[in-house]
Amino acid sequence: MGVTTLLLVSTLTVMVDTVISPALPALHAHFTGVENVDLLARLVLTFSSIFVALSAPVIGTFIDRIGWKLILQVSVGLYGFAGGAECVIDSLPVLLASRALLGSGRLASTGGAGRVPRGLTPRRFTAFTRITGSRWDY
Repeated sequence: MGVTTLLLVSTLTVMVDTVISPALPALHAHFTGVENVDLLARLVLTFSSIFVALSAPVIGTFIDRIGWKLILQVSVGLYGFAGGAECVIDSLPVLLASRALLGSGRLASTGGAGRVPRGLTPRRFTAFTRITGSRWDY
């Protein structure tokens, strides 16, 4: 169960941009009356990645001080909340704010999951499980 959870969390990175990309033309059409809609609609795709870069030092510090497990749990919740909120948001600035939260949650979840192999894996999983899990990850 642990390996499956870690592998599923590692898919969150790809899901952020992949899911919203097909909706960008419709998003642009929906917010046609908004000032600077051309720029803001394109930022919807990249905003989460910008916040991955901006929040990396802070989240890395939290992971070192608090531990990866709590950060992983909170970030997956944040990821789900921010990702689900995008379905009901009808304001482009609020949508960009949710993408910022989504990017931070993405970094924290994958950063927390990335710390597991160095810390938990050698103590908790057998050598066979570690090798099998590494194979699935690639």
